[in-house]
Amino acid sequence: MLFRSHILRPPDQKQVIPVESVRELQDTLQLAAVEARARVVILDPADALGEEGQNTLLKTLEEPGPATYLLLCTSRPELLLATVRSRCERLTVRGLPRERIAQELSARSVGTLAHQERALGMAQGSLGRAISACTEQTVQLHDLVLATLNSAKELRPLTTARNVLEGAEGRAEAVARARAFLRICATEASTRLEHGIASGADETYPAAASEPWVSVLELALLALQDLELQIPADQVIAGALLGIARQLRRVGSPPGRV
Repeated sequence: MLFRSHILRPPDQKQVIPVESVRELQDTLQLAAVEARARVVILDPADALGEEGQNTLLKTLEEPGPATYLLLCTSRPELLLATVRSRCERLTVRGLPRERIAQELSARSVGTLAHQERALGMAQGSLGRAISACTEQTVQLHDLVLATLNSAKELRPLTTARNVLEGAEGRAEAVARARAFLRICATEASTRLEHGIASGADETYPAAASEPWVSVLELALLALQDLELQIPADQVIAGALLGIARQLRRVGSPPGRV
């Protein structure tokens, strides 16, 4: 065996990697490796480590031991302590080309063709994200996002928030659904922003073509941060939708996409 891997992630229905799990990992790494030439530790997502967990990990990051490699996976490195970041070498993982993701979705017969096409716009280079975008629950959330962005005048924030969380069992699942909904909002806003900039490139005031998607994107990202502050999911969604509706109504629901 060339290497043995250890994967550290939040327990089921949890969002934080317990500090006890970090200590158990450290105890394991102190034992001599007898079954493999190297050991690889994957923390995914590393930002699920609380401050105590990150501080506990510092000693291991400084002295991981012979032939031991720690991979801290995160899309939000800013949530890691500066002392953790300073002890790591940053590696950027490039996304897959759109054509490759399309091939994989087709080969795996994931979702309908319409859902696959929509998923390609959500993937941002991630096959896993594209596959998730084809699931029934994500498709339903995406439909709610499109209805929100395309029909601001008819938007009912509280009703939409209830629809997003309908059927969620427990706080953890509610937060997961809220996070998925807000991430789809952010991705849609980002896509429309890019389209607006491109379509307005030859105009005297190209910024007009991109508004109000900058504001919508900002509202979605701020709401995601609010979820991390333990604010109830329904309040976070409703608050974000109120702001989004206000922005879209102000400019008169700009053209969107389906």
